[in-house]
Amino acid sequence: MRRLSLFLFNQRGLAQVVFPFLFINCVSGVSAQTPIANLKQDFEVYSNLMKSQEFDTAMNYVVPEFFEITPRSTFVSLMKMTYQLASNMGIETRGYSIVAIDSIVQIDSQFYTILHHTNQMTIPYTEGEAGESAKAKAKQKG
Repeated sequence: MRRLSLFLFNQRGLAQVVFPFLFINCVSGVSAQTPIANLKQDFEVYSNLMKSQEFDTAMNYVVPEFFEITPRSTFVSLMKMTYQLASNMGIETRGYSIVAIDSIVQIDSQFYTILHHTNQMTIPYTEGEAGESAKAKAKQKG
């Protein structure tokens, strides 16, 4: 059984600011699928767990070494707070999609790749006083 770990980069959106990277751990060699097919399947499960805010279960896809930097319980709490804040602001996560997967590289006994993805979000925009005063100034000049 081989472990395939990957490094995620978000291409754009709030998730890039809040979650610049995540390490995901997949097990390959269990099925007849290719490592890339397994990776895509595991990423779909992971992204669905994130979308449904099942953070504790989603963290099963994060390599254990990550939790040496940030304890699992702390990271899950941060995820909950971030998603709650986003929800309070009216931000909705629509889903993740894979843009590209780089070549798999072996380092020691581990296999790594970079998975590039996007996160579709709906972010409400309300023009506030600053926008209104800018429009008023533009009308006064013109």
